[in-house]
Amino acid sequence: MIAATVFRGSASFAPSAVPRPMPSPPSQPRNWVKGAFAVDEAGKPSVVRAALRAFVQHGARYCFPATQGGLSRGVPTGYAASPLNEQIRPGHDPPPVWPWKKGTARAIAFHPLYRSVPEAAERNPALGELLALFDAVRGGSAQEQALALALLEERLQP
Repeated sequence: MIAATVFRGSASFAPSAVPRPMPSPPSQPRNWVKGAFAVDEAGKPSVVRAALRAFVQHGARYCFPATQGGLSRGVPTGYAASPLNEQIRPGHDPPPVWPWKKGTARAIAFHPLYRSVPEAAERNPALGELLALFDAVRGGSAQEQALALALLEERLQP
């Protein structure tokens, strides 16, 4: 949500709209994410890019841990999706996919942040790329994480 807001260039995003990703402790992840916002003199919230960058790099994989399942039909994510699939050669293991009945690939389920992610990625490919990069940070190898962070940095520049 935050990445999409930054990507679109919008400075108006309400921190209260951030969902609670983990049941325990309920306030800690929300507070970390809220730290990526500032309020200007007019009371309008805006994204603090440096704080968002630090959160994605150091906290995202702990606040939103990657969970995998068995073989599933779905949409490629992480290193198997654009833009990382152009830079990382796949190994012998099945690639990660967001489980979705309309998916085109059969591989290991990599559960998205929300069930609606595959549909949102289909409707908005740029958002899908951001979410796939975020998944590479959440559950990828060190090489995948480094590449994903560099590509996210490029995409989230003003």
